[in-house]
Amino acid sequence: MRRSVLILRSLLAVGFMAPGWTKVVGLEFAPGMSEEFAAGRFFAAFHATGAYYTFVGLAQFIAGALLLFRGTALLGALLYLPIIANICVLTWAVDFGTGTPWITVLMLAGCTALVLWDAPRWAPIFGGTATWCHHAPDDLPASTVTLPTLAAFGYRGLRFLYWLGLIAALTTTFILRGLAPRVLLLPALVTVLGVALVTLVSWGWGAFRWWKRRPGGRL
Repeated sequence: MRRSVLILRSLLAVGFMAPGWTKVVGLEFAPGMSEEFAAGRFFAAFHATGAYYTFVGLAQFIAGALLLFRGTALLGALLYLPIIANICVLTWAVDFGTGTPWITVLMLAGCTALVLWDAPRWAPIFGGTATWCHHAPDDLPASTVTLPTLAAFGYRGLRFLYWLGLIAALTTTFILRGLAPRVLLLPALVTVLGVALVTLVSWGWGAFRWWKRRPGGRL
C-alpha cells in the first residue's frame, strides 16, 4: 500500500505540473484545436482570460509539486482535489472526446484516495479518529534505517531510482508541452523505461523471496 500511494502521488504530480506550467508561462494548452468544437472554443476563451489562466496554472503546478514530498502530500492533495473535481465536471460537460473524461475520473478517484489515506492527520479536526499508522518510503530519514549494510544500500538505491525516474517522467511531459529542449526526449524516455524495468524486476524478486520464505512455501 505504501508503494502504491507513493506511485499514485507521483503520477498525479506528473499529470499536473507540466500542464500547470504551460498556463503559467502563457502558452496555449491545446494549440491548433479547432474552434468548431466546444472544447476548442473553451480553450480559446480560457486562454484569453489572462490572469485567471495563469492563476489556475500556478495552482495546478503547486498542487503537483506538494504531492512529491511526504511532509506536504496532504496539503497538495487538498489543493489538488477541488481543481481536479472542476476539471472532471468540465470534461464531461464539454465534449472532450471519449478518453479524457474517464482519465479525469481516475485522477479524481486517485486524489480522493490520497486524502483518505492521510485521514489520521485531518480526522481529529472534525472530532473523529483514524488509528492506522503508515509511513511512505520517503518518510524515513536514512539515519533511522536500521538494516544490514547491503539492505540499507539497496534501500538508498531504490530511493535514487525513484527520484531519477520521477525527474525523467517530469522532463518528458515538459518536453511534450514544448517547455524543454526536444533533444532531451530520447534520454528521458530511456531513463523512464529503464527505471520502470529495474523496479518491476526488484519487486518481482522480492515477491519471489517472500513466497519461498513463507511457511511451507515451495515452488
